[in-house]
Amino acid sequence: MGRRVKVNALVLNSVNYSESSKMLTALSDRFGKISISAKGANKPNSPFLACSQVFCYSSMELSEGRNGVYTLCECELINSFYAIREDIDIVFEAYDLAKAVLTVCQEENADEDLMRLALNTLYYLCVLSERNKTLGEGEKAREEFLNRVILVKCVFYIRLASDQGFFDYPDSFNNPDTERAVEHITSCDFKELFAFSLKSDAFKELSLIADKARTNVLD
Repeated sequence: MGRRVKVNALVLNSVNYSESSKMLTALSDRFGKISISAKGANKPNSPFLACSQVFCYSSMELSEGRNGVYTLCECELINSFYAIREDIDIVFEAYDLAKAVLTVCQEENADEDLMRLALNTLYYLCVLSERNKTLGEGEKAREEFLNRVILVKCVFYIRLASDQGFFDYPDSFNNPDTERAVEHITSCDFKELFAFSLKSDAFKELSLIADKARTNVLD
């Protein structure tokens, strides 16, 4: 068994490689993207069961292995972001987020800003899921909720593209509110990232800008 290391890691993908075990791909605070063998994680009584779920953020003790694969030795869950799983639309967006993070993160290259962006976005998606429970039923309430989810998606992709050097800043804007929103997203502290709202016209323009940013990231 190799030397042991401690990391905080966000699980972005989980694949069964035997009846009882999983192979995890995670973003870690010390080593960037890492592959983790979680032996026995599929067993109902496994101490790794909770920490091996996608979107779970945990403190892990790992053993270095061959071919760059770590073995999970101990783990303590920090945040499961469980509320994400309570709404199908939020789950869909969260998996898209995970795909984008996996696309840009690199092995042996810690990226504090990427970790903060991913965690803050997952946290805010959980907040939206909880708020949705209080909005009541009806088309208008659902539309308001979905628009807020889409706004979070827009913010995530614009900031991700900007931080990773893939963002094409528009030469001009149709709406000054959109321009202010883009300036806010690309430069603000992560704690303030989602602290704004937009009216319909500006929202539509921001969505188009975010779609282009997403394409730049994934391509």
